Amino acid sequence: MVCDDGSTDGTAGILEEYARTQGLHYQVNPRNLGYIKNFEKTISLCSGDYIALCDQDDRWQPGKLQLLADGIGSHSLICSDAALIDGSGNKIAGSFRKYSRIHVPCRGRQTRSLTFNNYVMGCTSLFHRSDFISPLHPFPDNIPHDWWIAIITSMRNGIKYINKPLIEHRLHGNNTASIVRKRLFDDIRTCRKKFQANQNHLDTVMTIKFTFLLLNELEDRGLIDPWMISVKHDLQALLHDYDMTIMFSDHYHHKANLIILKYLNYFCPSPNPLVKMMFLIENLHK
Repeated sequence: MVCDDGSTDGTAGILEEYARTQGLHYQVNPRNLGYIKNFEKTISLCSGDYIALCDQDDRWQPGKLQLLADGIGSHSLICSDAALIDGSGNKIAGSFRKYSRIHVPCRGRQTRSLTFNNYVMGCTSLFHRSDFISPLHPFPDNIPHDWWIAIITSMRNGIKYINKPLIEHRLHGNNTASIVRKRLFDDIRTCRKKFQANQNHLDTVMTIKFTFLLLNELEDRGLIDPWMISVKHDLQALLHDYDMTIMFSDHYHHKANLIILKYLNYFCPSPNPLVKMMFLIENLHK
């Protein structure tokens, strides 16, 4: 199922050809919905038991869908690692997980980890269509679709992760989500300079904003867990300081640092102490 969201490059003609020769189902949106709402619409039009997302010019490994369908079992969602290639198809990295230093949590900590960090790449995932029904639908306007799908499925029957790249994910200037390489040692000098220049934890503030929006959405739908309430209150207080334009005051630095330390295992769920040390170097203010 394909929904063309206002393309201008002749995609509709290609879709028509595939519909005629391969049985593809497609629609052309009368107006641009944006990627989140276009995913919501496309998924709602699917009728199979399983749904797999494909929205980029990636290369799928042979048998990807079969491996995911065979492995999902009773889980709500299954996803995998991905290799990374550039716009010309040249290899960048053999593992997205290692490249971006991502920690995949155990079953009991999936929701806590996903509250601050989304490790699920939508383009590697497959999930039960039944899990798209309320409370997943409708998608929030301001939370990336794969993060929303991941957090909801983690709260239902959980997520299974295959530690094997089943796609080659193409990185180029038009990707909706950016992927950042996080070296464990090579960037220590850069982090130290940022720390000395008081330029740290700006990215963390953005993460906090997205997390706060996510918790608000869960609360509005009656899905928020008790442990999330205290997290939401702490983040709300921090964002209040941020919005009061005292971001560069000593009071803000102190409070933000305390929040980062208090929720260190959320921001940086990896059990590796070196990874945690690097996170603190990257994100604490002096």
